[in-house]
Amino acid sequence: MIQIRHLISFFIIIVINSGCSKESGIDVDAGGSAETIEVAFAQQSANLTEGSVDIVIDVIFSKEIQANSTVIIGVNEVSGAYGQHYTTSPVPSGNTITLLADAGSSKAEILINTAIDNDLKTEQIDFEILNVIGAELSIGAQKTMSINIEDNTPVAEQYRDCLLPMDNQELDIATWNVRTFPLNGNTIGKLADVIVNMNVDIIAFQEIRNINSFHALGQQLGGWESRVQNISGDIELGFLYKTSEIVNFGTMKSLFENDHFGFPREAVEVDISHINGLHVKLINIHLKCCSDGEQRRATASSQLKVYIDTKFPSANVIVLGDFNDDIRGGSPFANFIGDTDDYFFADMDIAMGDSEYWSYPSFPSHIDHILCTNELADRFDRSATLVIDDCIGNYQSDVSDHLPVLATFK
Repeated sequence: MIQIRHLISFFIIIVINSGCSKESGIDVDAGGSAETIEVAFAQQSANLTEGSVDIVIDVIFSKEIQANSTVIIGVNEVSGAYGQHYTTSPVPSGNTITLLADAGSSKAEILINTAIDNDLKTEQIDFEILNVIGAELSIGAQKTMSINIEDNTPVAEQYRDCLLPMDNQELDIATWNVRTFPLNGNTIGKLADVIVNMNVDIIAFQEIRNINSFHALGQQLGGWESRVQNISGDIELGFLYKTSEIVNFGTMKSLFENDHFGFPREAVEVDISHINGLHVKLINIHLKCCSDGEQRRATASSQLKVYIDTKFPSANVIVLGDFNDDIRGGSPFANFIGDTDDYFFADMDIAMGDSEYWSYPSFPSHIDHILCTNELADRFDRSATLVIDDCIGNYQSDVSDHLPVLATFK
């Protein structure tokens, strides 16, 4: 699971040893020098792009290096949170890197390779020469250097701290309760803008109150189609999907039409195919809310499991939507949670993690889920709550009180 709200910093030490013994195979001058040798970075900053290879950072000396000299450089990753955003060559041993320099050299080199990661942030790494140890060495004027690793994924700057880069070879699917859509005259414009930047393949929506407005939203999104199933005459279920990625969107049908206790709003089923060849049956649900609905949610969960177990025992099935309850201990969905041979919740790590990433922040609780049959276990890649309330002004009054939950499949 990928989370995208926190930043993590750490501190390591790189040691550059500019002298060594003859046993190393490098001939060095053991003599001292009456002249001070200044040690500095060759430049103050550099901008790199994710995926850059063998970028050289030069540590320069004002004259030829003497034997038995050491430069200690602190490296502070100021921003960026997840994964290894860069590697250095030579490879660190613990928290140190040792560079061996030939006698007579006037510089030492650190090679940096930058990784393409799972966020849309620009990472900043600050280098600082902390100490020099050796004959007549001193820290030069240029003792610091900053490197910015830029993510060039096309997305509006407004959303770079809230969204994730998408891979066209993966099925990117989200669920989103849009709270009696549209809330007001700003809703369609704000949703259209963020959906284009989300760049997911298909979104299952709950609480569509105005079907015409939902189709108007779809028309604003070039290359997208909108579909709505009239299930309750009040707050409907629907989908938006990208036609370049979803190559087949089948006929929607309502499920559990006669089970008004478990499903006051019928579930909606549809078959889709992704450009990568993955075929999935989607079931969009919006279960009864609130504490008085717990037994109704448990009934719905029981009915749903019998339906899938009986009709689709070996199919790729994803149930997604507003379950209106959590999936931790005592959940009404314990029948799915306990059947680990046949099902998994793609968002379980979110549910068990920091409440900052839960899908219903005003409570807070995590009640929007993506449930999968085990046939998809090997194709599941990641899940995340997209914390777009951090990037959209008046989010709860203009867009929704829920956040979208995403899962991707290879």
